[in-house]
Amino acid sequence: MKDPELRAALEQASGASALRVDLGHCTYVLARISSKEKAAMSPRQREIVDLFLTGLPRRKIASQLNISPRTVDTHIERLFRKFGVGTRIELAQRIALLS
Repeated sequence: MKDPELRAALEQASGASALRVDLGHCTYVLARISSKEKAAMSPRQREIVDLFLTGLPRRKIASQLNISPRTVDTHIERLFRKFGVGTRIELAQRIALLS
């Protein structure tokens, strides 16, 4: 993460159940996943969803986790199905509601 405002917001949000951060034209929704929902996800899905919800692009998630972008896509598709959503924002909102 290069944006110092985003980094500060992420650090501040560590104990919040949901937080909206406006940085210019971008809005990031940061959410904490409930213990029950985390248990329903694999450890890799938890890693990916945590990075995905910070707004990190899929290719950067793949690079950071040393997996292929297609593997990230597969995990994201499964998370979308699991939570009944179709976008990053819907996933963040769904997880925020479950917290």
